[in-house]
Amino acid sequence: MWKLKPPLEMPLSLKYKHILEQLMPSDPTISPNLKKLSAEEEFPNLARNQTYMAKVLTIQMYKRLRARATQSGFTLDDIIQPGVDKSEYSSTRTAGCVAGDAESYTVFMEFFDPLIELYHRDYQLNRMHRSNLNPENLKGGADLDELYVLICQVSTGRNVDDFCFPPHCSRGERRALEKLAKEETRVQFPPQVTDCVEFARSPRVCVGFLRVLRFPPTLQRCAALNALDGEFKGTYHSLKNLSEEKLQKLTAAGILTDNLISPVMLSSGMARDWPDSRGVWHNDMMNFIVWVNKEDHLRITSIQDGGNMNQVFTRYCLGLKKLEEIYQQKKHPFIWKDNLGYVLTCPSDLGTGMRASVLVRLKYISKHQKFGEILQRLRLEKKPTGAVNASAEVWDISNADRIGFSEVQLMQLLVDGIKLLINMDKYIEQGRPIEDLFPTQKQMDIHE
Repeated sequence: MWKLKPPLEMPLSLKYKHILEQLMPSDPTISPNLKKLSAEEEFPNLARNQTYMAKVLTIQMYKRLRARATQSGFTLDDIIQPGVDKSEYSSTRTAGCVAGDAESYTVFMEFFDPLIELYHRDYQLNRMHRSNLNPENLKGGADLDELYVLICQVSTGRNVDDFCFPPHCSRGERRALEKLAKEETRVQFPPQVTDCVEFARSPRVCVGFLRVLRFPPTLQRCAALNALDGEFKGTYHSLKNLSEEKLQKLTAAGILTDNLISPVMLSSGMARDWPDSRGVWHNDMMNFIVWVNKEDHLRITSIQDGGNMNQVFTRYCLGLKKLEEIYQQKKHPFIWKDNLGYVLTCPSDLGTGMRASVLVRLKYISKHQKFGEILQRLRLEKKPTGAVNASAEVWDISNADRIGFSEVQLMQLLVDGIKLLINMDKYIEQGRPIEDLFPTQKQMDIHE
């Protein structure tokens, strides 16, 4: 006769699980509880703040949004902190906020949407941003007058899917991003049995299956940056492992500077654990540079001396396309949204994220009382540079827009604008009037 087994005693951890769960503090990323004081007491002092954040944020909006958080735990106070810290007057336009992840632009759209439309003049978020990385569409960029143009440069940022942005990413995420850029293990299958991969659910199953068939696979070390070849073949340098010799070499080449860490990086949290998991990659010619884990996951730059902007832009487009394809293959594509373009950390860089600039000597037109108005009509921006003697009147002229124009359109605006400014400078030097050369206001047209 069978006897019934005595019931098993329930473990205490299960028996009192519901009581323990009530005693445990809630996960701040799931249910943030930051409302220690009232919204009026927590609202920042924006009386003298000149950022675009201060123009958009109101106490009513702050009340509605301050208890929200993205799934990774990024809050409204995290978003606005860089702008709160930058309260002094600045001659340059400043957004005054950052995103901690791609979800920030959705969870806090009540704040970001009006700020984006205010900062990027003429752009409306119901439009679809267009991208065009075909350098053949750029006209007249190969012959900028080198008596005036000293350096041409094009740079942009990219953020990678499935990772928080630099203001919010953890140490582990940052290290994983660096590893993704510089090193990864890949299984290389023999050509005789490549079809069998489709029948396996994981590389481990494939490897075991191939060993049974006596077709051993090989392991290859590959990386996003090391996969670049041809003119893009280069070297990665981890900042924490830089020798004095390499440091001097990169500094002499202009890749490393004294101001690697900006105030925005400090106030936003981008510079946490510096220089852990930060690095810079450059090709052998040192005219194509990729920073890892600075303001964005990647910061790509194409640069060279002289006035051939066509070469600079062509290298920029080709290198960027190669990187995008490699990250796509690694299942970590660059983050893109139809109305925002490439999604970057700062809302001022949404769209193309591209800043194309020319270091140009403008001795006469820069002193004209309508110099600023001329640049505004051309949709360009200026800033003085300390790279050369200030008395030579050398300016850094760049595109003012990022979104609403394609990369080719922004480059065309810059090339045409630089040629006009040089021509106006020559007219003034020769004592000729320049009123007939004044440009009309350039308008946004996203349809090419």
